[in-house]
Amino acid sequence: MGFDVISWNTDIERENKKNAENKRLEERYEDQMMQHENAKQLYNNAKMKRNQIIGDARKGNKLLPYLANPIGSPPKQPKLKLLKVPKLPKDKKEYTRYNKPMSGSLKTKNSQFRVFITSFRNFDD
Repeated sequence: MGFDVISWNTDIERENKKNAENKRLEERYEDQMMQHENAKQLYNNAKMKRNQIIGDARKGNKLLPYLANPIGSPPKQPKLKLLKVPKLPKDKKEYTRYNKPMSGSLKTKNSQFRVFITSFRNFDD
């Protein structure tokens, strides 16, 4: 029994593509985090200015500066979503060969059709 070089190369190529994409996503995430930090600083500065304006207002008239200086909500932190290589199926025939008849219903905007599939040549049919 020999070593299967072709499947080894495809697995390594898939892993390398995943690593390259994850690296790109991490760099993009770092850029987004820098923008988030900047937006967070701007939000905190605006909040401090607003509190100072409200504090400097006359004793009986605190509502008008409160309503006149909205700051909005704080910026949301971006999420890092890394890719994972999908697991290979245990039995590749399940995904490449049609064995079992299927039935179900096809819904459209106006009507519903019963569908029974027993065989087909390709997915376009």
